[in-house]
Amino acid sequence: MGLCKFSGLYGQTMPIVIDSQFITEFLPYADADAIKVYFFGLNLCFSKDEQNNNIDYMANALSMSEERIISGFEHWHNLGLIQVIAKDPLEIRYLPVDSGSGRLKKYKTDKYHDFNVMLQSIISGREILPNEFNEYYYFIESSHIEPEAFLSIVKYCTMLKSDKVRYPYILAVAKSFVQDGLLTQQTIEEKLIELEQSASDLKAVLRALGIKRDGDPEERRMYVKWTKALGFSQSVILYVARQLKGQSIYKLDESLMKYYQNKLFSISEIENYSETQEKMFLLAKDITRSIGVFYQNLDKVIETYVADWLQKGYERDTLVLIADYCFKKSIRTLEGMNSIIQKFYKLGLITIEAIEQYTSGLASVDNKISSVLEKVGLIRNVNSWDRDFYRTWTFSWNIPESIIMLVAEKSKGKEQPLAYMNKILSNLHSKGINDEKEVEKYLEKEINSKAGSENMMKRIYSEKDLSALFDNLDDIEV
Repeated sequence: MGLCKFSGLYGQTMPIVIDSQFITEFLPYADADAIKVYFFGLNLCFSKDEQNNNIDYMANALSMSEERIISGFEHWHNLGLIQVIAKDPLEIRYLPVDSGSGRLKKYKTDKYHDFNVMLQSIISGREILPNEFNEYYYFIESSHIEPEAFLSIVKYCTMLKSDKVRYPYILAVAKSFVQDGLLTQQTIEEKLIELEQSASDLKAVLRALGIKRDGDPEERRMYVKWTKALGFSQSVILYVARQLKGQSIYKLDESLMKYYQNKLFSISEIENYSETQEKMFLLAKDITRSIGVFYQNLDKVIETYVADWLQKGYERDTLVLIADYCFKKSIRTLEGMNSIIQKFYKLGLITIEAIEQYTSGLASVDNKISSVLEKVGLIRNVNSWDRDFYRTWTFSWNIPESIIMLVAEKSKGKEQPLAYMNKILSNLHSKGINDEKEVEKYLEKEINSKAGSENMMKRIYSEKDLSALFDNLDDIEV
């Protein structure tokens, strides 16, 4: 079923004609978006294109959010010009314009007699029509604001705009006060005094942004928030505004909120933060270029990776060095680089000097492993398997290098010399043999053994023995 249809009361064959009553009584007091919603929906009522008679099409055609469209329809529903039949999916029925005149009957005019007199005396530059009065009644009763408080808001609006101020502006300002929970005349008057006191200071802030006009109510409310709720001084607000000259007050609000969240309240703190942010931006740019990736927006890169790396103590040159290393190793993602950095950090490698020392140590170890390979008769480069073997022998089993070289010499010519070495060194470790003479005796016995390793005594392990072995392995970190 289509989004917008005529009610049974509306003639189905009539052309699109706008009732003069709508133009005189309703249109002058509606905002532009609500008027767009009404007219576009009216056009959909006449359309035979059921496929496009929906809120998605309407939102796309008007470049308007669905929430704003629904709000527009609710405005006309409250005036009695349409009915919201259903909300999910949204279904609208248009009523004749004279149906809206019945809206006034919902309110007792005697109840608002004094209010009407006061309101017309405040808005003295134009006549207030019945429909506008009706909108004020509806707002007062639906928001539960005191009528006297509402009149104070109207006075404030006339001071800002003139005694011909229009209805949409008044309601927009009133809604902003209600959203802050201000419903009584006393709280409204206190807020208005606060806003007036900040008017000249706000004007200076607007000038710093390059805006040559006085602040409107929303901007005054923002200024009060910055000074009272967030605790920024006028000098700090002016400093930030000058940095953002040419941009909107909403950008200033966004920046001040960011500084507040980072607990930055003085000019010096903000300057240091801004300088740090600029450095992180340049660093993120260098790192992404080094590993060969491109990001349109580097804010997420800084937030997710760079800030954390710097927090860990890594400096710019160290991070660029690691990025170069990652590129050479075909690690082309920031997550891959982060994994490398986490490993370095676990090893306590933060500075370039520490990484270079560690690298030098690895080179030294590789040289020792090359000597072992040469002893066993293998002519090739050192690989990760070799390093694992050597790390186990020296670090885990604590076997002296001299014994490793002795066993390597005796392993030459074996079918798999390193595997043979590993078996012999494992036996020496398990037996606690670490004296060279004892090792030589063991090797002589091993070599002269009639059956060699193939005829070594076999043992049948019980289930209890195996359980104890594997339980012990659970305590060993690999």
